Amino acid sequence: MGDLSALTAARQALRDGLAKAEAALEAAAAATSPPRPACSDAAPIDPPGPATVVEVEQAVFTSIRSPMGSGYRIVAASGGLPSEARRQITLRCPSHGNLCSSAAEAAGFMSFAAETGVRCVALSCFAGREHTARGGERVHTHVAILTEEAFALFGCHAAAVAEAIRRSGAERPAATTPERLPRLKLIATEGRGGHESCGAATEREAIRAAAGLLLAGQATALCGIENAANAAARVLDLLPAAARLRVELSCGVKFAPQRRLNFVCVEQPREEAARTLGGPAMTLLDGSRPQSSAEPASHDEWLRFAERSKREGRQSALETLCRRITEHDAAEVLSQIAAVSEAIHRAPTADRAALEELAAATRTAARGALARELQESLRRALARRDGELTRAEQAALAAAAADKAANDSQSRASA
Repeated sequence: MGDLSALTAARQALRDGLAKAEAALEAAAAATSPPRPACSDAAPIDPPGPATVVEVEQAVFTSIRSPMGSGYRIVAASGGLPSEARRQITLRCPSHGNLCSSAAEAAGFMSFAAETGVRCVALSCFAGREHTARGGERVHTHVAILTEEAFALFGCHAAAVAEAIRRSGAERPAATTPERLPRLKLIATEGRGGHESCGAATEREAIRAAAGLLLAGQATALCGIENAANAAARVLDLLPAAARLRVELSCGVKFAPQRRLNFVCVEQPREEAARTLGGPAMTLLDGSRPQSSAEPASHDEWLRFAERSKREGRQSALETLCRRITEHDAAEVLSQIAAVSEAIHRAPTADRAALEELAAATRTAARGALARELQESLRRALARRDGELTRAEQAALAAAAADKAANDSQSRASA
């Protein structure tokens, strides 16, 4: 009995410590972060669910004078930084003059695979004047390097990792940077939801089109949008985890072929962006104009389901579902998952006619283990609703019989 009490107390102390750590991280970030624009790129709609502390490697890529040199390079890193991640960071992260904006608050966001199972998520900003003869602003990039397991805790959603980095405050340039950094502690939350929608209706169309193109394996550039990082996050919201793993993206960073990205978001208008983006290998979408028929139709059913879920306030349920689709995301698989998931949502309020319509989703052959599990959940939901309707019908019949008996009795008494 004493051992059980001690274990319970230890668990409670661990939960209290985690809560205090998260509060401290958020308070530190709030105290030093500049005000965010009205359309934030870092705030999911839903409140966070249960939290998990995730330790990852980290690195800083910038240009400072040191005994090792003065050009752009990794100037600080934690001890477990993989050599291939080091090479990819040096190759892909922005250097002098590589942010799209020259404004003091300019920011960049990148996500790319360093090697099998390793993901880099990088946040860039200006960090004072460049110390060399080039002049201008020095670009400072903080990179979190996640294992496959760590990335999965964030739903393979690069924007969720970026939000965790911002909450930790680690991305902000320091007055001095030690060469050896500790491992970075990030907080991953379950049940995070979609990002707020901003921009015109044409931007929402472009985001849906970008998601369709990425699902179809087409490299995509999105321009003419209000907030590049927010738009990228909203595209990722619509993708299952299997598709998110294939996305290597940049926002607010000038395009360069050597970065080998398949999704680029910039706020510049189409005419300016077209000079460096697009071409036969990348489809260019303009968020300020109505979309053409560039979006493939094969994933329409999934995208309609995902957009409807977000619109109806079911962001957490959508995200939970997206996180479970880690292997098979072919159009026919996603279509079935969407149809069965929508039927599960509608079942608790369905009438008799609707129940028969929804039951059709259980009669098709399941395309994979997840679809099979969802079909079983739907059968249980339909059975529960059928029982509720049956009880309501029986109660109505009993009430009608009682009313009839009372009326008959009253009639006999009057006679």
